Amino acid sequence: MSGCRLKLVLMVMAVTLNLQASKGTSSPATCSSLNGFTALDTAGLCVKPVAKKSWSEASRYCQSLGARIVIVDTQLKATAMNSYIETEFRDARYVWIGGVSYSSLSSSTHRFHATWVWSDCRAMSGTYNRWAPGEPSGDVDKCAVIQRNNFQWNDGPCSYSLNSVCEEITSRPLYDIISNKDDVCPSSVFGGAN
Repeated sequence: MSGCRLKLVLMVMAVTLNLQASKGTSSPATCSSLNGFTALDTAGLCVKPVAKKSWSEASRYCQSLGARIVIVDTQLKATAMNSYIETEFRDARYVWIGGVSYSSLSSSTHRFHATWVWSDCRAMSGTYNRWAPGEPSGDVDKCAVIQRNNFQWNDGPCSYSLNSVCEEITSRPLYDIISNKDDVCPSSVFGGAN
């Protein structure tokens, strides 16, 4: 192939990829079939259903598979997850997602932060959200769930036994909450105040 023709082919490929990115489409997911993950190609996700567990148990289980509880931080992921949850968990009222109030993770060190973070310690504020009116609320309710009847988010006690979805991690997470000895995010997540 001549140099000009190769450059043209590469330019067309680059334009196509840029158009896909601007439309919010993603490339097909390549999943680890070894652990039973399924591709949700519309969102570029590899997911696996999890039987009823507490939020922490579900998180640890997902981590044992090289995954995390699904983070629903874009409209594209929300649409894909809503469809998946609707078909996978027909009898469930609520399904855990990877959002958690930082205060629920820091009780062992008696620190209090009312900040909601994703399971990779990124702040939930400023990302996609679908909180139901008046949510999150309560002093005991600390982990995020999707309500299956309307796909809005609510908060519930992390000790509840609910289904969840593992999302295979394709890039290194910023931080691994549950394996941290104090179950806390780095202080930089909260502007240095710990």
